[in-house]
Amino acid sequence: MAGYSDGRHRISFRFARSALSKSAKDACVTDLTILCKTAIKNLAVFYVILYHSSVFSSCAIKTMNHFLRSMFGLGAIVFSAQAPAQRAVDLALQEQLSAQQQGAQVQKRIDKLDDQNQAMLDEYRSGAVRLEDLSAYVTQMARLVDDQKAEMHRKETQMRDIVEMQQQIVPFLQRMIDVLDEFVSLDTPFLLDERLQRLQQLKQMMHRSDVSVTEKYRRIMEAYRVEAEYGHNLESYQGTLNGEGEPRSVEFLRLGRVGLYYLTLKGDEGGFWLPSEQKWIALDAAQRDSLEKAIRVAKKQTPPDLLMLPVVAPEVKP
Repeated sequence: MAGYSDGRHRISFRFARSALSKSAKDACVTDLTILCKTAIKNLAVFYVILYHSSVFSSCAIKTMNHFLRSMFGLGAIVFSAQAPAQRAVDLALQEQLSAQQQGAQVQKRIDKLDDQNQAMLDEYRSGAVRLEDLSAYVTQMARLVDDQKAEMHRKETQMRDIVEMQQQIVPFLQRMIDVLDEFVSLDTPFLLDERLQRLQQLKQMMHRSDVSVTEKYRRIMEAYRVEAEYGHNLESYQGTLNGEGEPRSVEFLRLGRVGLYYLTLKGDEGGFWLPSEQKWIALDAAQRDSLEKAIRVAKKQTPPDLLMLPVVAPEVKP
């Protein structure tokens, strides 16, 4: 590592580079640095002492000067060898710091992607649940639509049936009125004005557009019901007798459809209707008394009792 020049009495140093590892070289450089710093410091003190002393000759001083220059050169070599190592350490630290920063950035990106992935997963699960609910809703709505279509088909069929029925029922209702009119004209002539007025109202109703077919049918059936009830009750009422002579106010008694009787208000004249001859037949005094009693029963003035009145026997047609 170190040697002397015998011819010129000069000290020279050579730094031998050995094939050591980087860590070994760094250790050597560090040790040489410390050694050179210590040697230079001691020699500098020694040189100052010799310079102010006359013990050594000028040759010794020259030799010492050469030694000091060599030591300073060695220190420069050591310092120049130490600088690249320091730069390598700083570069390694910077690379490590950069790698850590890049790693932190990568981790942030990973965390961000993980959050996005979790959000997308939650959205997918929510969408799957909604899709299941919507599928069930669509299935139910499809069933309702099918049921409504079937109901519409039934309604359309009913409407066609109603139209056809209206086309058939209107003539039928007109025939019912005609039959009722004929029946009243052939029946016993009681409450004739009231019954004829009811028939006239029914005939006028058939030509009115503001009355539905249902209402027309109801009114006609009501007229039939009233006519049917006439044959099941006992009724007394005042009316005008149009017959021979002037019209007179009399008391009529209707015994269902079996008999129709009249009695004057004074009670001195009475009679019953004979359908076969379409005229009134006079009653004797005893029959008038029974008739007067029957009128009081009809008016609920006396309790029901046995009545003795003439009754027309029903006719049997061949």
